[in-house]
Amino acid sequence: MIAIICTVLCNAFGIIDDKRAEPIGSGLFVGLAKHNHSCASTSHVVFEKNQVLLRGRDADYSKNTTISYVSRMLPTSERQKSIRNVHFITCRCEMCRNDDLDFIGLASRCQTINCSGNVKGSNPCGVCKRPAVIPIEESASSTSKLIDILDNLHKSNEFDSTTQYDYLQNLRKEYIRILADCNVAILQLDEQIAYCASDLKKIPDNLSEVAVRGCQHFINRLGIGSPEVTRRLYIACKCLSRLPSSPSSEIHQLAIQSSILSHGEDHSITKYLQRM
Repeated sequence: MIAIICTVLCNAFGIIDDKRAEPIGSGLFVGLAKHNHSCASTSHVVFEKNQVLLRGRDADYSKNTTISYVSRMLPTSERQKSIRNVHFITCRCEMCRNDDLDFIGLASRCQTINCSGNVKGSNPCGVCKRPAVIPIEESASSTSKLIDILDNLHKSNEFDSTTQYDYLQNLRKEYIRILADCNVAILQLDEQIAYCASDLKKIPDNLSEVAVRGCQHFINRLGIGSPEVTRRLYIACKCLSRLPSSPSSEIHQLAIQSSILSHGEDHSITKYLQRM
């Protein structure tokens, strides 16, 4: 019995709401469980109603096809910890060895007055060129803390949409003083803010800004065609569709392009975007 439980825990997939990245259950899919992990995977898993689909990105299907067991919007340390704790493996993929990508994902905000630059690692500010004030360890700690807060918020139904939106906005005001716009925790926070904004009864005054904030950083990190980017662009389009004017044609076209690549032409998300 213990062996069966361990097998399920190590090989089960979180069933994800592709429109919000929220786990709504878990399941053991034997065909998928045989695939090895890589954060820089060649394929990804998407869900459509009662189906689970394996979608290839850059290569044809083979016995070497890999999938990511964890969110690629996490910094390397968080991904490694999650993989090690659940699957008892250490990933040494290209993404895990990409220090530059991690420096961007953990970037802090320059503390120089009136400077809007970002500080990556121990490098000087990219704008004013002044030395880093916030140590990378502090930036990494703040990133992990914010990710934990957002993760716990996912698991809670404590707030209604309006209360949650206000809470997330205040959370952003607190953390944006330390973390850069391209920081992975800020990107996930902005995604949740946009999702809340798409469901509010009263349209926020800055909805057009909230809708697209961080989208380009998502694209820069993972590329068009990744499910994480598709979800972010879908949320942006959902927000923008509430405005009197038409959604941004650029964002809309990018969303359709990404959804076709990540989810396929017949997926409900792709069809929704094409109907807009």
